[in-house]
Amino acid sequence: MEKITKKTRYSYIVYYHLSNRPARVHSHFGGPFDSKDVREEVLDFAVYLVNQVGGELVQVRRIEEICYTSDEN
Repeated sequence: MEKITKKTRYSYIVYYHLSNRPARVHSHFGGPFDSKDVREEVLDFAVYLVNQVGGELVQVRRIEEICYTSDEN
């Protein structure tokens, strides 16, 4: 019998602008993570670092990627 397994991976993208640079939006990608909680902890730290260097957040995207795999027994 075929068994379907669902796997979810989590990641994020932070878009930010540095005030001491020309008008340009930078991005930082993090992941994939197997846990949503881990993603949130790493994302919080990334936002903290952007604020520490005087950056301004433009957008934060949280991504959930769902994958189904089948195993035949």
